[in-house]
Amino acid sequence: MDKYNAWSERKGYGSSGLHRERDDFFSGRWNYGQDFRNHSKYPGAYALQEIQRIEAMLPNKGKALHLFSGSLPPSELYGRFDVKPEVLGTLAPLDRCGDATELSKHYPEDTFDTVEADPPWNKEHAIKTYKLPLVNKERVMDEVHKILKPGGLLIWKDAYKPRYSRKKWAYIGMIAVDPSTGHIDRSFRFFQKVA
Repeated sequence: MDKYNAWSERKGYGSSGLHRERDDFFSGRWNYGQDFRNHSKYPGAYALQEIQRIEAMLPNKGKALHLFSGSLPPSELYGRFDVKPEVLGTLAPLDRCGDATELSKHYPEDTFDTVEADPPWNKEHAIKTYKLPLVNKERVMDEVHKILKPGGLLIWKDAYKPRYSRKKWAYIGMIAVDPSTGHIDRSFRFFQKVA
């Protein structure tokens, strides 16, 4: 965590306050200002600074999937999953298009070390921004559990803490996103597959 905090300062992001609250839980705060730039104008993919921050925090994510990936560019380093084929464009080997509540139809069990998700936050956001109904987040959590390897990491970015089973997930961390005024507060929640 000290290494990440030093990187954040050098990068000009300021202090993240990333620290361990307990042996099994960490927390911090990322100050965004108004820099939510993405790879395109289509929403859905993590902002560029989010990608940089997570890469600095977790440089060895292993085989990763970006769920609700939006317009994140294709890569051999990760897979992308989105419901809209037009936003994925050219597909890389791990990319799939479909319903996130049916991930296990697209990937075998224990495929990924890390899944990064940025679902629509609420019904209004889903309909207004994506022209889609709000996804059943509990079902998505269950599906992610199937495709993650034992001990795998789920990074869930949302305005709400998702419901989860403690039999399946250990809630190991949270980073609050502190945007400029007029933006919805969100958080990155970190879950580890336990069973």
